[in-house]
Amino acid sequence: MFKWNGIFVFLMVALFVSHGGALAADNKDKGFSLLDSLEISLDSDTYYNSTNENITSETGLVMGFQDFTFDITPTATNDDILTDLRLGLSYNWQLTDDIIISPYSEAHWDSDFVSSDKVFGIKTTIRLF
Repeated sequence: MFKWNGIFVFLMVALFVSHGGALAADNKDKGFSLLDSLEISLDSDTYYNSTNENITSETGLVMGFQDFTFDITPTATNDDILTDLRLGLSYNWQLTDDIIISPYSEAHWDSDFVSSDKVFGIKTTIRLF
């Protein structure tokens, strides 16, 4: 079966490589580049389901460029089984300083890498303070 540890190591290496590139960019001349708008983060969510008595971990690499966001997030359980792989794409459309509309789409694959759910939606963010 597919081990999620390899994916986690890949994501950690990608994080460190991107951080090293940022340090190298700090030492260069401060010219404008399209890569200046690129944001890379590592998002993680780990939770325990008391009904199923298992631990699930979602650790994903998120890349943002201007108003677009792309993520790749594998989901694994405590027995190291990959249960879901999600590829997502969204666009942040800022209507006002306090209101953001984000149309998004997601494609999911199961543990056998068979295509499963396709999701399309709209997220709304309203800043209150």
